[in-house]
Amino acid sequence: MTATTGLTAQNTQGVVGIHQTPPEFVKKQIDACAEDIGVDIVKTGIEHSYSTELRSLDLICMSTLSMC
Repeated sequence: MTATTGLTAQNTQGVVGIHQTPPEFVKKQIDACAEDIGVDIVKTGIEHSYSTELRSLDLICMSTLSMC
């Protein structure tokens, strides 16, 4: 299952735009996955910024307290 933290508009020549998914919606995605099938592993991909990455990790920990 995936929690998408950002979307890119891109082609073979480069990225022309990045849209950050609002943290509240990322939390809903994480909660939905955790409630359904649980969390065995976490992999982060594109993050809009370092603060977004830290926020995503906080959301994961809040949703899956047994991991933190």
